[in-house]
Amino acid sequence: MTSEKTLNEEYVDKVKSLIRFPKKYTVFIPELYKRNDIFKMVDQNAELYGCIPDHDTYYEMKNMLTKAALGTYHELKIQPLNYRFSMVYIEGDIPSFVLEFASKRLASGGLLVYKTNPYYMFSNAAALNTYYGKINVYKINKYEIVILGEKKKNYAETKKETERLKNMYYNESNIPELIFSPEPVYAVPPADSPKQFTGKPDVKEIEDYIAKSNLYKKVKEQTKISMLKNPIMPLHLSHLGLLLTTGFLDGELDGHIVKGTVVKTKTRDIENKKEKCKIIREKEQNKVVIKILTNRGEIIEI
Repeated sequence: MTSEKTLNEEYVDKVKSLIRFPKKYTVFIPELYKRNDIFKMVDQNAELYGCIPDHDTYYEMKNMLTKAALGTYHELKIQPLNYRFSMVYIEGDIPSFVLEFASKRLASGGLLVYKTNPYYMFSNAAALNTYYGKINVYKINKYEIVILGEKKKNYAETKKETERLKNMYYNESNIPELIFSPEPVYAVPPADSPKQFTGKPDVKEIEDYIAKSNLYKKVKEQTKISMLKNPIMPLHLSHLGLLLTTGFLDGELDGHIVKGTVVKTKTRDIENKKEKCKIIREKEQNKVVIKILTNRGEIIEI
């Protein structure tokens, strides 16, 4: 583990030796699934903007970036529309259309750093040659390479350059080892921050922002329901009875505990007829009963 870490740190330092960084610049990471080398490669003047497709990774890593956008680059919204980043960092295996999308978001003269394996250099050779000049490929280890290129002002593919990149795949011995450079080879152009960098909306994040909003707190206070009832007209006995049955008048009154309940009662009326028969009538009624527990411990029922 220690050996791998040392080799990785060497790789980062060697790439950094090839680059001159300005006082302020922006870096775009089109697909970020885990913490990668870009966090060690850039200095404190960098602003990192990344698309994080996976929810769990987004919650884990969003605070490490200047701005994180949840979702894929398809869902990405950047303002202004003509905004371009200083640098694009790609790590892993991506198809050519992702490379093309990221490249279109890079400023003219901007820097591509693309860590991958030789096969993806072969499959993306045309796209690399179309968007980038001054392309250099370096071998990191037996399985990985790093591609650096400077964004062209005018897009055009040169077949000779495309063939050169493809031939490196067939003849990996032609790929030079990555070594420390005594002088920077690439200069990253400066850039101001984009005004907007967002992905798809996340419900949990929106709820968190709303909960912290001062405006939301003010609205919540204004719409709070008061338990104090203020009738617009004087209450009659029937109104008081309804309030008692619903429990609104339950509680302490002059040191006594008052509770209103509804008791269902039945009354029976028997009528005798001359023909030796009886008519029995039963009637159900709801009676409001007030129970009082006095401050002396007596229970009174009214």
